[in-house]
Amino acid sequence: MKDFKQEKDFWFSSEGFLGQSFSFKTLDLEIEDNLEMYLDGFLKIISPNVRVKISLFQEFSKKCELSSSRIKAISEKGFLKTRGLIHFEHRNKISPRKVLKMDLLEKEELFTKQLSDIKESKDNFFLERLKCEPLSSSLFNELYTLHKPLEMTSLGLKSSFALLGILKLKNSGNFPLTLRTLPFALEGLPKPLGFHISLEKISPAQAERILQSKSREEAEGRGQVSFEKYQNTQKALSDVALAGEELFHFEAHITLRRLFEDSLRKDIILSLKNLSGLGEWSIESFGAYPSLLALSPGSRLHYRLIEKSSALKCFIPFLRFGASISEEKKDRKERAKGNLLYHRRDLSLDALNPFSEKYSNHTGVIVGKSGKGKSVFANLLTRSLFHDKKATIFLVDVKGSHKRTVRALKGKTYNIDIKNTSGLNPLRHLTVDKDSIEIASHFLEKLFLKENEEFLPSDDKTKLENNITRFSKSGVDKTLDNFYNTLKHDRKDKLLRWIKGSLNENIFNSSEDNLKNRLLYFN
Repeated sequence: MKDFKQEKDFWFSSEGFLGQSFSFKTLDLEIEDNLEMYLDGFLKIISPNVRVKISLFQEFSKKCELSSSRIKAISEKGFLKTRGLIHFEHRNKISPRKVLKMDLLEKEELFTKQLSDIKESKDNFFLERLKCEPLSSSLFNELYTLHKPLEMTSLGLKSSFALLGILKLKNSGNFPLTLRTLPFALEGLPKPLGFHISLEKISPAQAERILQSKSREEAEGRGQVSFEKYQNTQKALSDVALAGEELFHFEAHITLRRLFEDSLRKDIILSLKNLSGLGEWSIESFGAYPSLLALSPGSRLHYRLIEKSSALKCFIPFLRFGASISEEKKDRKERAKGNLLYHRRDLSLDALNPFSEKYSNHTGVIVGKSGKGKSVFANLLTRSLFHDKKATIFLVDVKGSHKRTVRALKGKTYNIDIKNTSGLNPLRHLTVDKDSIEIASHFLEKLFLKENEEFLPSDDKTKLENNITRFSKSGVDKTLDNFYNTLKHDRKDKLLRWIKGSLNENIFNSSEDNLKNRLLYFN
C-alpha cells in the first residue's frame, strides 16, 4: 500500500509520516478494575501533534500454539483468534526529498523532535497492562501490503485474492454508550473482521471555535431537532470549558474480507444490524479505496467525526468479555479452588466453582447442538463433583447418556418406566416445615392440573396446601399412596393414575433407601 522504512524503534512512510507500531492484548471487562480511569488517562495524554490508529482483528482459527492437555480438542473445534495493533504517528508531514538532502545531524534532530512528541503521547503504564510489544517488520508488511489490481464494486473492493467489504461509521448517534457496548457488538459480528479507529485530538482553542461555530448555526435552525442539537452543543461547550472534557476528530471502520460475494453480502447485512447500538453505519462503495488507505499507518483521516473523550473511550477496542480469573490477582492455590478449569472461545482461562459463596443460586444451563458434547461435558462435571465426598449427585436423563459414567463411579441407576420401581418417593422428606410443604405443593400441583392449565385456581391450591399440611403432621409413612388415602379434594381423582394399582404405579414407588448412595441416576 505504501513503502515503509522500518527502523529499530520507528517507521517512516513514503508519504513523509513517522511513527511507532505495537501489538497489544485486550483486557478483560469481567476482572479488570479501573478501566474507565485507564481509558481516560490514555486519551488525556495524547498530544494534538500525534495521530493514533487502533485496529482489532478477529478470526476463527484451528492453529493453536498453546501447550495444553486440551490441544487436540481446541484444534478440532477451533477458537477465536484476536490480534490488536496500535500505531502512534506524528501528524506533521516531512518531505522525503527534504530528508534526503539533510545531513545526519539534521535528520536526528528532526526525528528526535517528532519521536519525543510520540513518546509523550504514550501512557506506558497502560500499554504495559495491554502487554504491548513492538510490531515486527514482517507482520507490518504482511498487513499493510496492497494486493493490486483492485476493482471497485457495490460491496467494496475486489482483488485477485478476495473481496473486502468496508463499513463506515457515519454518525455516533444518541444512544447511551458504556465500555460494554463495543465488545458486545463485536461478539455478534460475523468473523473474520477488523475493527479500526483513528483519533486526532483537537486543541482546546480549536475545540472552542468549532463548538461556537456549530452553536451559532444550530441557533438559527427551527424545530425540535435543531433545538436539541443546540442544547447538546451548549452542553459540550460547558464540558470542554469546565469539566475537563476534550474533543477529538475520529473515524471508525469495520472490514470484512470474504472469498465469495454472497457470503460478503450476507455478513454485511448481519453486521449493520448488530452495529446499530454504536450509531449509524453505511457500506463504503465509491469511498472504499480512500477508506482502505486511511486504515493504514501514515495516512490522514478520510471521514472525520467529532466526539467528546467521555464517549470516544467507548469506541476503543481494548476490551473484551473474558475469563473470571486473573493470573495477576489469583495465585495458583486460589485458582485451584474452582471445580472446573476450561478455555473460553478466545483461549482465555476460566474457573468455575459452582459452590462459591458469591453466587446467589447454583443454576446453570449447558446449551449446544446435537452431538456437540453436552453429555460429555455433563459426565466430566459429574466425575469432578464426585471427588468431593460431601457431594450427593442426582442425574435425570431420557437417553441413557450417563450409564457408563455412573457404573464406573459405582453409582445407582434407576430405569424409570412402567415395569421397574423408580426409587423415587417425592414425599419422602415432607415435614411440617413451611419450605418443605411449599416444595411438595409445587410438585403435586402439576399432577392436579387439567389439560391446557398452567396453574391451579387459588381456591384449589389453598385446599391442596391444607391437605399437605395436615398430612405432614400425621404419623403415617410419607408416600403418595398414603397421601391419596387421606386426601379431601375435588381433584382427588387426578392422582389415581400415579398410585398403586394403576399403570404408572412404579413411577413414584421407592422400595429402598436410595439416599445411601452418593450418585443416583434416574434414566
